[in-house]
Amino acid sequence: MSTLPDRVEMLVRPERRRRWTSAAKLAIVRETLVPGSVAQVVADRHGIGTGLIYTWRKQILRTAMAGFATVETQPEAAMALPSTCHDTPATPMPPPWPVAE
Repeated sequence: MSTLPDRVEMLVRPERRRRWTSAAKLAIVRETLVPGSVAQVVADRHGIGTGLIYTWRKQILRTAMAGFATVETQPEAAMALPSTCHDTPATPMPPPWPVAE
């Protein structure tokens, strides 16, 4: 004899394609970045899949990284420094942290 459960829970998602604003995407992704949050719980709360959250995370990161420019450094030619520097204090400066004695 088999026993069937008395109740079956079906998760039905709303319409297939929804349009999310950038602000809404960012708000949902930020929810998943809170310490202790679980992406599945956030996704269920908003009626989306976790894959969509991870896709939005990648898109946001890619957009953020697009603002950075590639920098190429080259060594400079040695500059001649004056033999005496008039800006140096006569007494040594104390360290910026407390010294244990």
